[in-house]
Amino acid sequence: INLEFGYEYSKDIDLSVNYQLVSSDDVDLNNIYLQSRYKFENKNFTPYVGAILGYSELKWNKAPINTLNNDTKSSSYIVGANAGILYPMSNSTDLVLNYTIAYMGHKAELSTTSTNSADLKHDLLNTVSFGIRFNF
Repeated sequence: INLEFGYEYSKDIDLSVNYQLVSSDDVDLNNIYLQSRYKFENKNFTPYVGAILGYSELKWNKAPINTLNNDTKSSSYIVGANAGILYPMSNSTDLVLNYTIAYMGHKAELSTTSTNSADLKHDLLNTVSFGIRFNF
């Protein structure tokens, strides 16, 4: 799920605040970030590239291993880039196809004994999204 609220700063530049939920059986990622997009002029559709900067929280829905000393929550900064296409359906509606790559520093410490531990890292997120954008 991705929600975006933004402002068209100029004909070529969009600025937005985004919320993204990436959910699976094992983990949930909640990301809040600022995004800036540069749009290229084209007759039939609008390609763009952008950058993101924000905050991410990871929560394990299931313990990574079956012990009492598992770290099941993590928070991190998030930085990334994206590219996509806006295809106009009307003056107020666009179809959106977007690819985002984001780097983060999530880490869960796994412990089986007081002397035996390891880190499980989540540091890269690739997402492809398809949606509808309303302009008003």
